[in-house]
Amino acid sequence: MTRVGVVDLGTNSTRLLVADVEEGAVREVERRLTITRLGEGVDERRILLPTALARARNALADYRRVLEASGAERTLAVATSAVRDAENGEAFLGEVEWSYGFETRLLTGDEEAYHEVEGEPRLARASGTQRFTGDIGGDGSVVWLMCYRPDRTARFVGLQRIEGSIGELRGSFLIEASGDHDGSSSGGSWTVIAGSGIGDFVGLTGEGGFEAPGGPTATYRLDYRLA
Repeated sequence: MTRVGVVDLGTNSTRLLVADVEEGAVREVERRLTITRLGEGVDERRILLPTALARARNALADYRRVLEASGAERTLAVATSAVRDAENGEAFLGEVEWSYGFETRLLTGDEEAYHEVEGEPRLARASGTQRFTGDIGGDGSVVWLMCYRPDRTARFVGLQRIEGSIGELRGSFLIEASGDHDGSSSGGSWTVIAGSGIGDFVGLTGEGGFEAPGGPTATYRLDYRLA
């Protein structure tokens, strides 16, 4: 068994998770959240402001004491859009490494929280790409908005662009999707966005659904019509 720590340097909050890991199983030991607003002013100034850095440093110092007391063997600090978009973000990650002894990783932004307040649902956004095989063949890109409840279930909505083929038809179209995550699997419904079809999909309408039992593979269904 290995005890590890993960620090999430988010735009609005800095979070700590201490957990025991053994043979792929993870057991939570301690979890903390501190509102640090590290992303304050980044969109306008393109830098991490001194006051925001001070709040983050205070949280990191507190977390390091927790990690030392808990006996964590290693800690990974991950950073998202606030650090990624700031001109001094790389320097701050260097400081995190040599001042606090944490390994660091800058995430690409596939999923990031944009509202985190203790006791409230957590709101996040994510983006990704997909590969479709079967009756629908081609590539897709998607943007999701998620609402995570305290019990770790979630509701999500998204827009998907699919480019490829259905039978002999070729082109692209947009899908509006919504669904629920029960903590281990996801499922929901699809609707083709009227007027979004390009190429052979001009005039396409339809509805369907999807099931994702966990892992990288999902099953999709689309009942479509062409005007």
